Amino acid sequence: MADDAAFFGNGLWDPAALSSWTPLTAATFDCGLIGYDAEQAFIFWVEEED
Repeated sequence: MADDAAFFGNGLWDPAALSSWTPLTAATFDCGLIGYDAEQAFIFWVEEED
């Protein structure tokens, strides 16, 4: 990916701050990462049902 690539996820995992999570699917748990630049993009998403 290029140096100016942007990345997004549905959660904030920071031990020093309040954590947050916004589900994208109806699954019990889901998390993912979306990244893109001018030439390419990807989505990596995982979900789990209990």
